[in-house]
Amino acid sequence: MKNLTAATIAITLVLLVHNYEVQADEVTPQPKPINPVVETVTNFVQSEWTEIKEYQKSSWEQGKEQLAQNKQQIKNLFKKVLPTN
Repeated sequence: MKNLTAATIAITLVLLVHNYEVQADEVTPQPKPINPVVETVTNFVQSEWTEIKEYQKSSWEQGKEQLAQNKQQIKNLFKKVLPTN
């Protein structure tokens, strides 16, 4: 008898919890306004990052050109120094 009462109560609770609907309104998160200081710092960092990338790109190009020129000069030096038979 105790088992039947416990089972009945358990089934009733499960059915009540299963059929329970939440009555809350759906909330959509609103973006926080950006602090002007944070926006200024963010813009500064982004512009600096872009400038650094452009500088590095031009520096790498100059370095590659200089390396090719040095290689050619060394080849020419050996051609002048070593006797050709």
